[in-house]
Amino acid sequence: MNGHTTIMCPVDFSEASTAAVDAAVTMAERIAGDVVLVHVVPPVPVPASEGDPVPFDVGSYQRELENSAKQALRALAQQCVPEHVAARSVVLTGTDPAGEILQLADKENASMIVMAAHGESGWERRTGGSVTVMVVRMACCPVLTVPEPDPSRGDTTTFLRDWGERTPGSEL
Repeated sequence: MNGHTTIMCPVDFSEASTAAVDAAVTMAERIAGDVVLVHVVPPVPVPASEGDPVPFDVGSYQRELENSAKQALRALAQQCVPEHVAARSVVLTGTDPAGEILQLADKENASMIVMAAHGESGWERRTGGSVTVMVVRMACCPVLTVPEPDPSRGDTTTFLRDWGERTPGSEL
């Protein structure tokens, strides 16, 4: 890869997205790239009321959600990203997480997006409703999807750690 390599990693703080962070970090270590962790906070819905004031401060609650997401991303970075890997966190707000992720990938000129492939329901598969599916379909850069951890399968990121050490014909 030529030039600066940015690996973007959207997270929702699930076990699956933590596995995606591990994969993104492993790739960044291999290619001397940096990692951008991103989380999209949905806007607080405001209940429709007929002249009655909203019973709480919506703006304050939204800021609290965003600050909580920033703290959670910092904690995730401290837990999963070694100091020798350049990483930063971005919290976005929007009703369309896939769209927000794709816009940031364009803005950051991301070389790759690494994200969790949650086990979506049959309805989501048929309608293309998952965020991961939408990002895979619309991204202008490669997207690596990481499956949810399954103890019966073992470590799903082994192939990344051993990537450069495999010989032709070796088992993946």
